[in-house]
Amino acid sequence: MQTNIMGIGTVNFSTLPGIATGEQTISAKWLVTGVSGGIDLGRMSVAPDRRDFGPGISGRQAAAEADTCFLELDVNPKSPPPFSYLVTFTGRVQAVDLRSAGDAAFSGAYYGRDVTPSQDIIEHNRAFLESGNFNAVIRYSAAAQHKRNTLEVVYAFLPSVTGVLEIQNIEPLGDNSPPVPIRWPNGKAENTKDYYRS
Repeated sequence: MQTNIMGIGTVNFSTLPGIATGEQTISAKWLVTGVSGGIDLGRMSVAPDRRDFGPGISGRQAAAEADTCFLELDVNPKSPPPFSYLVTFTGRVQAVDLRSAGDAAFSGAYYGRDVTPSQDIIEHNRAFLESGNFNAVIRYSAAAQHKRNTLEVVYAFLPSVTGVLEIQNIEPLGDNSPPVPIRWPNGKAENTKDYYRS
């Protein structure tokens, strides 16, 4: 089955060939920068230029490997901005896995340089994601495909993932990333230094 590229934004995950759904145990790296006021785990990005999530739509992106995070955000790991931290989460997510999607038109649009089709697809499938209690979409990194011709895993987290993942480690990056507060949605207060591992 081939998806009509003109109607790519209306593709349905429920009928898209090759995708997998269900629980997966993951370890995800989340790169945060410029958080001088601390890390707020109850807040998700609403920036307009992200793959997966359109303007004003809450979501968070992480990756299976740290190197992918730096590539996705165009951050030099040798000279990160002040107040940068690499957070490692683990847990079991209820996921829609797009990595095996068998439709070339879909993959070409979703991973294209224009992020709008991916935003439209996620928004069109929001009812499917919510009714299935999905809190993550697993895909490949478009940046890695375009710049390195490699398949590197990215996680697009929906707000419902909050409380599902646990912090295993926080690594301060560079020379100007002192300990900062961590604020949880339930009001629990911690500090990044609580998760430093030697």
